[in-house]
Amino acid sequence: ELRLAFSPKGDLGWEEIQAAWSQVAQLLLFIDLRQRDWRIIPLTPCAKLIHIKAVYNLGKDMVSMAKALKALASMLESSQSLPFPITRDSIGDVLIGQLPNSDHSSWSRFVHYLACNLQHLSDLAAEDRRTKIQG
Repeated sequence: ELRLAFSPKGDLGWEEIQAAWSQVAQLLLFIDLRQRDWRIIPLTPCAKLIHIKAVYNLGKDMVSMAKALKALASMLESSQSLPFPITRDSIGDVLIGQLPNSDHSSWSRFVHYLACNLQHLSDLAAEDRRTKIQG
């Protein structure tokens, strides 16, 4: 279970959030995702996804993460689409770049959509790896 964002209840610490994002970065490395605009640094306890073009705010960071996931989905060449579609600046019905910090409902939906897409991509990557090993 990946808990990727701070909870308004306060029951989720930064260490757990950082560990979850580290797992995301490790998944991207495991899949061997290579992008011109990205550098993945799988540091423990806090991995970094560095967008080579300057990114200065959380909304842009999340848009960049969505772009990386969309590229990963394309790379896996699956006939299955993501559970929550990713566009240039949204996942599902959430506009990522314009999320105010106080909109807990939208942030919760964003994290849910992101986690579902990550699980889907992880399953596809595992299946792709098994196919390559057996084939």
